[in-house]
Amino acid sequence: MLVSSLLLAGSIILYGRAVDQVSAAYATRQQSILLADEIRQSSDDLTRLGRTYVVTGQASYKQQYLDILDIRSGRKPRPEEYHRIYWDFVAAGVAKPRPDGETVSVHDLMKRLGFSRQETDMLAESVRNSDGLVHLEVEAMNLVEGKDKDGQPLAQPNPARDRDRAIGLVHSEAYHGFKAQIMKPLDAFYGLMQSRTDAAVAADEAQAHFYFAVVVGTLVATVATFLALGWFAHEALVRGYGAVGLAMGRIAEGDYAAAVPCLERRDEVGSLARGLEAFKANLARDVAERHAGETRQREIERRAQTETLAQAFEAAFGGIVRAVATSVGELQDTAQAMSQMAGDTADRSGAVIRAAEEASTNVAAVAAAAEQLSASVSEVGRQVDSSAALTQASATEAGRTAGLVQDLSRAATRVGDVVAMINGIASQTNLLALNATIEAARAGEAGRGFAVVAAEVKELATQTARATDEIASQIGDIQSVTREAVTAIGAIAGRIDDLSGISSAIAAAVEEQGAATREIVRNIHQTANGTGQVTSHIGGVADAAQRAGGAAERVLSVASSVSHDADHLDAEVTRFLAQLRAA
Repeated sequence: MLVSSLLLAGSIILYGRAVDQVSAAYATRQQSILLADEIRQSSDDLTRLGRTYVVTGQASYKQQYLDILDIRSGRKPRPEEYHRIYWDFVAAGVAKPRPDGETVSVHDLMKRLGFSRQETDMLAESVRNSDGLVHLEVEAMNLVEGKDKDGQPLAQPNPARDRDRAIGLVHSEAYHGFKAQIMKPLDAFYGLMQSRTDAAVAADEAQAHFYFAVVVGTLVATVATFLALGWFAHEALVRGYGAVGLAMGRIAEGDYAAAVPCLERRDEVGSLARGLEAFKANLARDVAERHAGETRQREIERRAQTETLAQAFEAAFGGIVRAVATSVGELQDTAQAMSQMAGDTADRSGAVIRAAEEASTNVAAVAAAAEQLSASVSEVGRQVDSSAALTQASATEAGRTAGLVQDLSRAATRVGDVVAMINGIASQTNLLALNATIEAARAGEAGRGFAVVAAEVKELATQTARATDEIASQIGDIQSVTREAVTAIGAIAGRIDDLSGISSAIAAAVEEQGAATREIVRNIHQTANGTGQVTSHIGGVADAAQRAGGAAERVLSVASSVSHDADHLDAEVTRFLAQLRAA
């Protein structure tokens, strides 16, 4: 059993290590592919940036070109996750997409990943072949800057011609030849790396499969061992435990005479059976002692309950009897007091009846006087209503008169307009007569008769003007008097309106006074009726007081009888409790 467990644990550990080696092999393969792709991608980036600089002449592209060379050789730190897109963003003017990481060359990274000597040689050949391409690109960039291939200034620089030469260099057949020389060993490197990593992965996977088979075989053997041990345990223990369990169940049901099997066995089952036998004996003894104690306890509890019941009955019922006796005594005292109060009530009721009759006579006199006052107030109200009606009629007439005067004023105004028109005609006539006189004078003797007629017409026009002025003066006086009359009539109408308001207020006050007087009369009648009812009720009170006195005497008699019965009941309760305690 122990050997199987150790073998299974060792197999699982070895299988876990093999799986880790497979994962590490895959990771190394992935990192190797990324590094190889980085070398190829950096070559493409150098080509693209070199050509861009030659065409545009922007210094940033040259600096990026030099940065790629420095990163590959380990002179500048590598950006984190350098295998992802990087220089396309930087060339577009975007900030660095990721921060810088460690400073390490591509050659050192290949050593870390365990590249073979042959793979390293291929990469070294690719790097050596790239020198020619780099020299060609540097020569093209120097031409753009006005320098020769050695970096010396040109004797006769021509920017346009030099730029065309530079563009031709980076797109020439020699340039593509250098590019192919770089990629050929790099392509061979890909094949070698693929074969190496595939072999490493296959070896690690084969080892993992072997250890997996070992784990499965060990697990099968361990399971078979456990099954065999289980069968033996079932045969040796389960049957014995089952028999002891049946006996334990009968004892739990109260069968303390049940036999316990397997007492003679020397294993765990026998120990359990002997323990159960001892438990059964102790349990039977405890049950017998508990039954005897329960019998004694029940007798003690019965006597205690009887004494408690007697005390409770004595406390409760004895208290009730004493309370009844006390209440009966109080009832006797109350009945005597009620009898005395009934007599006093009857005497006082007689005095109240006499006072109520006298008050009824006085109320009748007040009611008659109030009715006369109500009649007087009603007459005053009628007179005030008549005065208000006359005032309203006067106000109406004053308003109508004011309207007529206004009409007169408007008619006078219209007459004045006609007079003004006549006056204007007279002025025109006078002017025409003057013109006629002038013309007649010019005519000499022939126009003398016409001049006489013109003079008469002028005189008539003058008289007409004087008459119209007099009429206008009279009309002005009429309008002035009319306005004064309208003002006076308006003042009279205002006074009449004030008088009408006062009359209305007086009428309202008289109406309120009449209502108050009628309310007083009604209240006096109600008071008279109430006084009569008081007299009647007081008579009823006197009768009730007499009946209450008789009832109080009967209550006093009953209370005496109840007091005697309560004394007898107290004696019977005392005798019952003595018999209960004796039992």
